[in-house]
Amino acid sequence: MNGIDYANNALQALFAGLEVKTEGIWNYVKLPNGLAIAWGGEQKITMALGGTSGACWYAVDRAVNIPAGLFIDDIKVIGSATANHYAAALFAISGGKVYVQMSSSYSFSDLLVTWDAVLIGKWK
Repeated sequence: MNGIDYANNALQALFAGLEVKTEGIWNYVKLPNGLAIAWGGEQKITMALGGTSGACWYAVDRAVNIPAGLFIDDIKVIGSATANHYAAALFAISGGKVYVQMSSSYSFSDLLVTWDAVLIGKWK
């Protein structure tokens, strides 16, 4: 039994029906009221700059699977990201994935990105 299993057992004992799990880069909790919260991220991943939009270079989207079967409806994402050059982050949810896109005005250089996100939605 690992640490998350011990935490899950302890939380379930305290909050009957509460479930805490880990899947890939995500940790998540299912609350008895039907709300699920997942959190995760990646550190120092390379995102290649893929082209221009006006005067701004942009990075290719990073698509990351959300925990399979966790959410049934209305997922919201809140995220933050930093890079080795000035960049702005955009987070979106589509088709069971979180998309992270970094836009940068620093041309011809890949971005080294660290990002974190919280997902909130219904599980039942």
